[in-house]
Amino acid sequence: MRHIFTGTSAVTAVVNASNTDNRFVVTDISNPSNVSAVYVTAPFDSGDAEGCVVDCDGKLAAVGSYQTGNVAIYDLSNPAQPSQQSVISTGFAGIGAISLDGTLLLVGEAKGPQVALIDVSDPTNPSILSSQAFSGLGAESIPGLTGIGLRGLV
Repeated sequence: MRHIFTGTSAVTAVVNASNTDNRFVVTDISNPSNVSAVYVTAPFDSGDAEGCVVDCDGKLAAVGSYQTGNVAIYDLSNPAQPSQQSVISTGFAGIGAISLDGTLLLVGEAKGPQVALIDVSDPTNPSILSSQAFSGLGAESIPGLTGIGLRGLV
């Protein structure tokens, strides 16, 4: 559960995704007597059952494709109508893990031991700041990353 800030009030929302569907759901629970959910289809189409991972922070959500290395950025200022801002390619063979903290986004490759740090300070024009493939200490045997965390990086 993350807080999505809309104007001067905070809306608590739950954002979920599936590894077999390229849709994600934004569930607005700010009014417990009137919970609403919006399904959003991410712009990924590899021809296979797509699947996606998602994280949100502030007014943004980042959605990564399990089958391609693409990441879509969404504006959640209006949780009832999430708005796609951009799509960036990491060059990875799928996104298996994603973590958004402020204007920085960390993504992990689904089919290999690589990570990328992405600047989303301009959600309409994200840019890759750094990319790293891990090696040594058995990293070559890692089939892919399924969990990743980014908090408090300055």
